[in-house]
Parts: sequence; C-alpha cells; structure tokens
Amino acid sequence: MKRLLCLALALAAVLAGCGLVQRAAEQEPPLRLYYCYAEAEIGPYDGENGALGCETDGLISTEATVDQVLSRYWKGPETETLRRPFSGAVTVEQWSLEDGCLLLTMSEETESLVGFDRTLLAACLVKTLVQLPSVESVVLTTGQEEIAGGIFNTALTAEDFLLVS
Repeated sequence: MKRLLCLALALAAVLAGCGLVQRAAEQEPPLRLYYCYAEAEIGPYDGENGALGCETDGLISTEATVDQVLSRYWKGPETETLRRPFSGAVTVEQWSLEDGCLLLTMSEETESLVGFDRTLLAACLVKTLVQLPSVESVVLTTGQEEIAGGIFNTALTAEDFLLVS
C-alpha cells in the first residue's frame, strides 16, 4: 500500500511539473527571427511576409532582452533557405530604448546598403525586435545626417513593410 501511495505521489509530482513547463511555454512564445530568403525562388513570396522568412530558436522567447535578441540574430539563420540581410561587417554599435522606441545605431558599413537591400535590413530587424513587449517601434541610424530620411532615421513598425517580389 505504501508503494502505491509513493508511486501515486511521484506521478502527481511529475504531472504537476509538466503542467508548469507547459504553462511557462504558453506564457513565453518563441521569438520569430526574420531573415531574407537565400534565393528568390525559395519561399512563399505571396504570403504575409513577402520576401522574408522566419525561424524560431527554442532558447529565445519574447521575454528576452534586446541584447539577447541582437546577439542571437547576428549569429544568422540556422535554416539553409534563409540568409542574413547584410554582410558580416554590418553591426549594431549601440542601442537605447525610450518610451517603446528602440534606437539602433548601426555601423558605418550599413551605409553601403542601398535601395531594396536597406529596406530588407530594416524590415528584418524591425519585424524581429517589435515582438519584444517593451519595443513598439525601431529607428535605424548610422549617426550620419547625409542618409536622413527614407527608411533610416524613421520610427518603423512591422506594419510599415509590404515586401513582395
């Protein structure tokens, strides 16, 4: 009888633990990391994200810090069908968050991106970072006045992008 009671208590403890893990997983959804498709022929370009695909990393959730997300993002996608929207030289030199607006000061190499490439970089970063509860919009800048206007130096949200081929 004691064995049965011990077994029942052990089973109850395991099931209670499973419930806690499940509730924690439900409370912290995985963060989607947005990247470009590696080739134009890959991916559902007619979908909601157009030229962008995304993947999740089980180790990073929407409860992560900005530093954690940027660190993971810069490692690049694990999925072979995705690629980073920038060369390895592009980095975030610093960031600040004020009233829900995340300011990313990008490295000078970012200035070499023009047109659609600059838009893809902005879209990927914005769509990734606005999933954090503390981030409502993202401003990308290099600190250079010459590139004021357009996609840089503007508060952007995920809704600002429609990227189709």
